[in-house]
Amino acid sequence: MTMSDSFIYPVLHVITEPKGMGLYKLCGEVKRMSDDAKVTLRMGPEELQLMDDYVAEHPEVGTRSNFIRAAVRAFVVGDAPDIDGRTEESGIFVRFSEVQLNALSLLKEEGICLSEEEFVRTCVLKKLVTEETEKESAVNAFRTAQLTSKMK
Repeated sequence: MTMSDSFIYPVLHVITEPKGMGLYKLCGEVKRMSDDAKVTLRMGPEELQLMDDYVAEHPEVGTRSNFIRAAVRAFVVGDAPDIDGRTEESGIFVRFSEVQLNALSLLKEEGICLSEEEFVRTCVLKKLVTEETEKESAVNAFRTAQLTSKMK
């Protein structure tokens, strides 16, 4: 048995929460590396960067290996996105530059928006929903409210 075969590492558990969020918790359980099988994994530079960014932002994860173990568990438990990248609560992931993130953060600090996410959502809706559609929806909502009121 070599030094690396006897290496002991902490086990990272995935805890399921409502809305499919995966929390990772280091627990008291430990395993000997000699008990595990070695798996070779090929990743593109983009996936590797995403993983490294996540591990850097979440030091409690520890290592790439811990991250991958947790990702496998999350996938099996059902917290992970489907193969096409979507979760049941479908959404998208948008990467911003540091300057853009700082600008969004400053907008929030100035009280222009409640959160960065809310600001981005509002900007997208302004592009997708025309003024005419918005006015039409308001008129329809008011008419429906009037009819509902008369039915009482």
